[in-house]
Amino acid sequence: MLSLLGGHIDAVAVSPAEVAPHLASGKLRMLAIMADQRLLAFEKVPTLKEPGIDVSLGAWRGLGAPKNTPKEVIDLLRTVAQKTMNEPQMREAMDKLALGYAYGDDVAFKALIPKLNLKP
Repeated sequence: MLSLLGGHIDAVAVSPAEVAPHLASGKLRMLAIMADQRLLAFEKVPTLKEPGIDVSLGAWRGLGAPKNTPKEVIDLLRTVAQKTMNEPQMREAMDKLALGYAYGDDVAFKALIPKLNLKP
């Protein structure tokens, strides 16, 4: 983002949340959405699929902690993360952006990884 805002590069691929303030201020212009459908918050911005570019990307976000973090700290982080995802304001904001969201703990995440067939 710093290189883009500084004029050192012409474009960057980031999540809408990362550029929203710069879009609102007029410093940047969003060229396309890399999703299957347009986002409600950016309804005038076309998807890459619209001009025939078959790309659809999503982003995962998570919390991490060092391996030796005490169990009570890990439990607190899990509780706070889950509570945050269940807050009406969070769901409303995510719905407004038309972003998919779900809370999953480390067990669910580890079970998902093999199903994704990711290549290094």
